[in-house]
Amino acid sequence: MSIKLDHATRTLAEQGQLRDKLCAIDLALSNLYQQAGQYREALDHLKWHLQLNGELFSAAFDQRIQSLKVQFELKQVESERQAAQRLNAELSELNARLEETNRDLRAAQAQTAELMARREQHANEDALTGLPNRRAFDAALADLLPDQQISLMVCDIDHFKSVNDRFSHLVGDQVLRQVGALLKSQLRRGDLLARYGGEEFVLLLTEVSQTDTLKVCEHLRRTIQNHDSSTVRPELSLTVSLGAAVAQLEPTTLAMQDVMRAADAAKHAGRNRVEVQLATPLG
Repeated sequence: MSIKLDHATRTLAEQGQLRDKLCAIDLALSNLYQQAGQYREALDHLKWHLQLNGELFSAAFDQRIQSLKVQFELKQVESERQAAQRLNAELSELNARLEETNRDLRAAQAQTAELMARREQHANEDALTGLPNRRAFDAALADLLPDQQISLMVCDIDHFKSVNDRFSHLVGDQVLRQVGALLKSQLRRGDLLARYGGEEFVLLLTEVSQTDTLKVCEHLRRTIQNHDSSTVRPELSLTVSLGAAVAQLEPTTLAMQDVMRAADAAKHAGRNRVEVQLATPLG
């Protein structure tokens, strides 16, 4: 028996895609040669079979390893992509929550600022008349320049106690609101009117002479006297008494209480009248 593959045929088979077929042929030839008693040829073909089989196994193993590596890399890329998507979703959710928190914070800050403004307004505003209160007036006095000329007026509603006693405190409150509104309607820009307490109103003017202060006081007195107060109560009529002091502020010699004292003393000169004087330090 003589079956041989020449070298050229084997080389072509190994270089092409026939290595697996060549491996099978070598095994078949080895078996045939063994059956024919040609053991040397059988051994040669068995060695070639084993060599090709090892090469094919190694190639298949390498291919399998490469395939697994590619699959692992693809899976890793997909895992990273999914992780990135989850991270982006989490970041988007966090950004949305942060924006919502910022909106809530801005709303809370605005509400706090509004509440603080209301609190400050209430702390400086007379609840009955809406005018600045004593606290606001005293703060304005404290901010005056040391050598500034001022006119300070104190206005009392005449016989206000009898208004409360005769008509009730509700009518008295209406009178306070009406007088406050009338006085406010006559103010110039920069004048400061406040309810100082009870039926007492105070008015601060700056850079006004004693003569002009007297004119302002008279105008205010006539405004109240000529106003028809029957809208509050048919038999009601109102007058006010005003005292004013004019002073050049000199902190070393004249304190604000001196000006207030002079204005108050001028006010007590009589009912439904005006009294203006220069303020001088005591003692």
